[in-house]
Amino acid sequence: MRYFIETLCFTVIFEAYLIILSRVQGNLRQAYKYPPKVVETVRSRRLIKESRLQEISRINKIIGFSLLLLMLYVIIAVINKETVFGYALLQSLMMLSFLAIVDLVAIRCFWMCYSDIWIIPGTEDIRGKYSDMMYYLKESKFLFAGVVILSLISAGIISLISNLF
Repeated sequence: MRYFIETLCFTVIFEAYLIILSRVQGNLRQAYKYPPKVVETVRSRRLIKESRLQEISRINKIIGFSLLLLMLYVIIAVINKETVFGYALLQSLMMLSFLAIVDLVAIRCFWMCYSDIWIIPGTEDIRGKYSDMMYYLKESKFLFAGVVILSLISAGIISLISNLF
């Protein structure tokens, strides 16, 4: 039960971070997360410079991955006092898989596809292009590959730091 509560807290905190980031930066600066037809429209209407969008994407991903690794380290190594690579890997996989499923199903496939809150200003006329659930489902293979890679990195860091100190 404790692992489930930790996983739920981990997911809620990270999703809250993503939602706050979107609200602070605005939907236009988050355009790299949208289906291709929406991104093409943003580019063709020159709503934001391509170089600026790539820069924002890169920075957001670095901060996001760093936050994920920090949260995993705190929960697994500090709170749970785990030092063994295998156990750290299992906990990382569990937490990141749950996060990925919630993000894919609840946030991307439903909330982003069917809520006007995510419409990028200047693209209101293409509302139907936002509901591309198949895009998010196809992209999920990369999401779950990322879960495995990030879990391996997290478990490696936890194991390495624990054995050094």
